Amino acid sequence: MSNEAIEGLERESLLKQEKARNWYVDDFLRFMARRGRAQRTLAEYSDDLRIFIEFYQKEFSSGMVLADFDDRTVSEFLDYLQRNRDYTPKGLNRKIACLRSYFVL
Repeated sequence: MSNEAIEGLERESLLKQEKARNWYVDDFLRFMARRGRAQRTLAEYSDDLRIFIEFYQKEFSSGMVLADFDDRTVSEFLDYLQRNRDYTPKGLNRKIACLRSYFVL
């Protein structure tokens, strides 16, 4: 196999890894936009998912996959937001709506 072919495969592999690392957030946001969500909602959902992914970054790097998430996992995240980031019930409800839409899709 030529060096160019190997480099092409490596580049393709890196792109796939980056897509997986982003947990298809861009795809989710495009889908929500097609469903008529407002730009502000999309920006808030993007922030919500970024915070969620950052919260679980350690678990992601140790091999956690989307299928490992359950109600307890989401509850831990919401508890963290309420205790450490002082989110109001309204803010938590939006995060729940975002995560519910994200995981159902």
